[in-house]
Amino acid sequence: MRHQRCQGGFTISEVVLAIGVVAFGLVAVLGVLPVGLAATKDNREETIIRYEALYWINALRAGAQQFDALNQVEWAEIRLWEAALNPETNSPTKVFRVHRARLGGDGWGVFPNFSGMLNRGHLKQTTWPTDVIGWLSIPDEGRYFDLDGDGQPDNVKVKKTVLVRPMNSTLFDRIYGRKLLVANKSSYTNNSSSTIYHPLDGGDLAFAYLLEVSIEEDLVYPDDLHKVKLTFSWPVLDDPTIENPAKNASDMAKKTFSKMVFKTEIFGGLEQAVTSYGLSYGLKIDDADYPLTMLPEDLPPDPQFWFPADIKSIRGRHTVESILEIVLPGEVLPGEEEVTVDYLWDWIPAPRYPMPDGPVVVGQGGSHFIRTNEIRLALNFLKGKGIMEVETGSAAPAVPIWSMRRQPYSGYGHFSMRPMTGATDDDGGYVPLWWPSGRFRGFEPPSSPLPYFPDQYFFTPNNQ
Repeated sequence: MRHQRCQGGFTISEVVLAIGVVAFGLVAVLGVLPVGLAATKDNREETIIRYEALYWINALRAGAQQFDALNQVEWAEIRLWEAALNPETNSPTKVFRVHRARLGGDGWGVFPNFSGMLNRGHLKQTTWPTDVIGWLSIPDEGRYFDLDGDGQPDNVKVKKTVLVRPMNSTLFDRIYGRKLLVANKSSYTNNSSSTIYHPLDGGDLAFAYLLEVSIEEDLVYPDDLHKVKLTFSWPVLDDPTIENPAKNASDMAKKTFSKMVFKTEIFGGLEQAVTSYGLSYGLKIDDADYPLTMLPEDLPPDPQFWFPADIKSIRGRHTVESILEIVLPGEVLPGEEEVTVDYLWDWIPAPRYPMPDGPVVVGQGGSHFIRTNEIRLALNFLKGKGIMEVETGSAAPAVPIWSMRRQPYSGYGHFSMRPMTGATDDDGGYVPLWWPSGRFRGFEPPSSPLPYFPDQYFFTPNNQ
């Protein structure tokens, strides 16, 4: 008798049940996968922000240094409020902003007698990293800007924000996210009326963040200790400031999803920048405040050296600014070791101004007494402002020797931060100018009476 071998197998019910179990497991795994990817992305971004915060804290503490990595900053913005207003509940009274890419075409405000706007714009870009530190180091409250038009700085509250492509992020974020200036009319017209664009496809997806810096004096040691708070907001999905000057950093921060706050204290003085391009920008001094040309009362006035009040003021300002341009730390001319009145008299150019009766008076030449008197007044003026100091020389006869107490900053940040309040819509505060050939010439100058925000501050360690 023969027996047939039975061949086993799965029934259709068993197969369906097995597929259902596997599918259920796959669905659970696939459901967790996006959460894991999102967590990985969040951890990556938070790690980048933590490294960025450490870099920014050290950059602020270092003061007026040129860090090339800060060229990753796309734009900087300063918002001002009247002292009586609450920045958290009121719109800013005045907004200033500067785009790094557009700065290359902003040739106004540096050298009035120099006509190459594009050349001057590129000069402004050279000191961009240091200028960014100077803007972010401004204290939250102080006398910074003439809001009411009376010629004097007012007490204001300040918020400072920058848009940054991370310095510690991927090469894609650092390169593809970079914005360039369009230099021809056809590209400008075909690019939604925007003078900024991403040069490579996908650049608008590059990671970027907003950084707001708050600086307050310590209540116990206000001159030597400052509380610093860094607020990071990310990701930045859209930048409306490119085309709309009415938008600002607060509008962009509302559309971000993540935020981290870092607090620290910086030990050292926080001093206002002094520039050799004009003390009126660095220290808010009107022409009338400058030292005047004066003769001792016991000497009769000499018509050859007589100056009306306005000319006296202009001469005084000329002398003050000339001293700042000559007496830079470490830049005294070879062979000279001491800065004295006679040394300055030899090197300060003589101003030439027409007199009321027609002839031109030369400030130097036969007027040694007048010029040395002007130089002494200017030096004492700078001493009173805490910029220069004097000591008596050891050689006989004793001669006063002058030196810089505060190092001047020769950057271009005083001529970069444009007013956005009241600027034309759809141009981001930058109206382009074109040559008849269609070649890009530069941007129109700001129409405000005081076109650029003039202030910068830098931390200075007490041992320097």
